[in-house]
Amino acid sequence: MGFNFGIKAGFSQTDYGLKELFVTDPDDFKMVIEDSRVGFHGGIALQLRIKKFILQPEVLVNTINVNYKLTGRISGLIDTILAKETIRNVDIPLMIGFKSGVLRLNAGPVGHLYLDSSSDLFKVSGYSEQFNKMQWGWQAGMGLDIWKITIDLRYEGNFSKFGDHI
Repeated sequence: MGFNFGIKAGFSQTDYGLKELFVTDPDDFKMVIEDSRVGFHGGIALQLRIKKFILQPEVLVNTINVNYKLTGRISGLIDTILAKETIRNVDIPLMIGFKSGVLRLNAGPVGHLYLDSSSDLFKVSGYSEQFNKMQWGWQAGMGLDIWKITIDLRYEGNFSKFGDHI
């Protein structure tokens, strides 16, 4: 049995899958995801090893960055604006996996605890947002453990949406 404890940092890219989020009224406006920007995460990780099996809990502060394009009747005029939004969460993944040599395969649940957000969308009259305080999802991926450095590549999904933009 062995363990490693350390600091973890990295970058993430969000893909919402849907490009058009909603149309509240076709005569009013339409909001479309223009693109997502690179996010950053950082925190701590503990890796427990029992023979070839691992248990790896982590606590990470994560940012999600998205650019939106709003087209339609905005503040009484027909216009198009670009808006940026940043969402900050504490992510708590619990990865369970198998390790052979330097290669590691793992998967597990992840909790997303909503911290706060900042958004240019508040400039739009009548806009509000509501995020779930706690959201659950899953992660799966692979990693390399070389000396005291770990490199991970993960894919993540969620069991439901993060919140609503109204």
